[in-house]
Amino acid sequence: GSILVAATGEDYSCNPCTYVRSIVTMDPATMTILQSNKQGADNADQDFGSTPIIFHDSQNRTLVGAHLKAGGSTPYFFTYVLTDVNSGPIWQRNTSLSTGMMDAYDPTFGSGGTLFIFGGGNTLYAVDPASGQDRWTPVNVGSQAHANMAVANGLIFLNLGSSGLQIRS
Repeated sequence: GSILVAATGEDYSCNPCTYVRSIVTMDPATMTILQSNKQGADNADQDFGSTPIIFHDSQNRTLVGAHLKAGGSTPYFFTYVLTDVNSGPIWQRNTSLSTGMMDAYDPTFGSGGTLFIFGGGNTLYAVDPASGQDRWTPVNVGSQAHANMAVANGLIFLNLGSSGLQIRS
């Protein structure tokens, strides 16, 4: 594509704090900032705690989403239209946060595909990319997942560290 996306961190010692706790889109050739949207409270332990994931929905929109770590508040997964980040999230979902696990997208599962989000409490969510609504009831996988989640041939692969590899369908 022609847009680079980053999720940024905390704002404890900056002034002004223009791009902290933000989803930021950039031109990959020039690194010029195109758009941004800030979430969370100032001077708090609130930052995006996951790598942004780019995916599509049944409305043929290109979307981007990431988890916001919200300190003592409830953490959310925020979803934006990639070319309209300035307008803010089109939906947000309380999934809690599990740092260290990349979310995944399967364009072949369901209308518009399915976004797989690994949240707090070792919970795997399968959601409609357009709305954030559950495709199925969230599943507790029993152990903390790490690194990347993989989706292939209708299977979901979760690295559970010393607990091994878990494969779900």
